[in-house]
Amino acid sequence: MDTGTRSTADPFKKSADDLLAEASREEEEKTTPIYEDTPNVVEWLNNVFGIFKDPGVIMHWVVISVGAAIPTALLLQIEQESLQMLLTLGMMTGGLVLGAITVSCAFAILLSVANGNDRVEEWPSMDIFQWLDQLILVLGATALVAIPMWTVCYLTDCPQLLGIAIIMFSIYLLLPFILLSMLDMGSVLTPFSPELARSVSNSQEEWGGFYFSSGLLFTGLFLFIATTWSTDSTIGIVAAITLAIFTTFTYFGMMGRLAFTIGQSVNAPPMKNDIDRSRPADSQ
Repeated sequence: MDTGTRSTADPFKKSADDLLAEASREEEEKTTPIYEDTPNVVEWLNNVFGIFKDPGVIMHWVVISVGAAIPTALLLQIEQESLQMLLTLGMMTGGLVLGAITVSCAFAILLSVANGNDRVEEWPSMDIFQWLDQLILVLGATALVAIPMWTVCYLTDCPQLLGIAIIMFSIYLLLPFILLSMLDMGSVLTPFSPELARSVSNSQEEWGGFYFSSGLLFTGLFLFIATTWSTDSTIGIVAAITLAIFTTFTYFGMMGRLAFTIGQSVNAPPMKNDIDRSRPADSQ
């Protein structure tokens, strides 16, 4: 009789092949992690430049740009000293008219986006008194920021370039809040809205995204203008004017989207992530 002991497998001992096969199965079963905070570039581009999906916005941008580019190019070709005064007056007058038209159209974009419309429904008409109050609103908000800062720079004998930089940064920082406050309160004499102030803390992501995007926008415009200005090229100056109008339209569209977004998050109660953000009915 065979009295030899039968060798049995140790249940606590695994071969190297078993360990490798187990590790391989675990890797296959693992799912790729989803990072919800990863920025969506396509969505960001749509939020910033989405207003140009409207053919009316493109048409107004092209018309205003052509109306500004042709006179500018012709005036820059004048080299006679006797016409320099005419050139200066023409540039100043044309710049004021161009700025007023651009701002009025940009304000129409702001109101349309803030109301949740995909297209601008009411563009400024030929009647200047019909959109003069909107222009006064924008100029009033800008002056409320620029004049005090200019006064401080003047009294402190600040260098010219540094003073311009300080004034521009102040406008960049404060103009959105002051202008949206005036719109919220319905008066150019009321540059502060308590509800909008609450949105700064309640909607930090929306405000941060707006300032980040607008900062990139104006940095790109500044670098382009600085480059074209150094080359002293007529084509470059015309291109800079066209890009400035494009940037103005984009900036006011971004401001309108900010107003639309924070208007929902401030006025509506907290809710789950849902596309429909309508206020729920009160329980009976």
